[in-house]
Amino acid sequence: MDKQHNNIDEMADVSVPVRSTLFRTPLQFERELGLWVDRIGRHCEYKREVKLRLLGLYGVVYIGQGEGCFFSPITGELHLQAGDVVLLFPEIPHRYAPYEFWDSRSIVWDGPDAARLENLGYLQPHRPIIQGAAESFE
Repeated sequence: MDKQHNNIDEMADVSVPVRSTLFRTPLQFERELGLWVDRIGRHCEYKREVKLRLLGLYGVVYIGQGEGCFFSPITGELHLQAGDVVLLFPEIPHRYAPYEFWDSRSIVWDGPDAARLENLGYLQPHRPIIQGAAESFE
């Protein structure tokens, strides 16, 4: 990473993760399916202070424009750029932020089938970045 970009460690306190606690209650048919979407979002963000976060659910963040970085204790710091997707895992502290600005979209989901995808190796905490994955996210 070059000098013009601040290291994500310089932007945040790494000691105490913030736990997300607002989740919607899945409907009965969603529970029967074993997979449900908790929330969908779009964010246009500028460089900011970022703390470690524990999501408690699975998530995916698509970087539509801009560059930044992702950090988890499993991966260390990784570079993100437009077209990349980053996977978030329950109970794994993480943080991500733009170097200057980015436009991102996100989906948060859960259910027993989400954990099955991880157990089968389709979702891997040690490989959370999928490069050039715009079509996969859509």
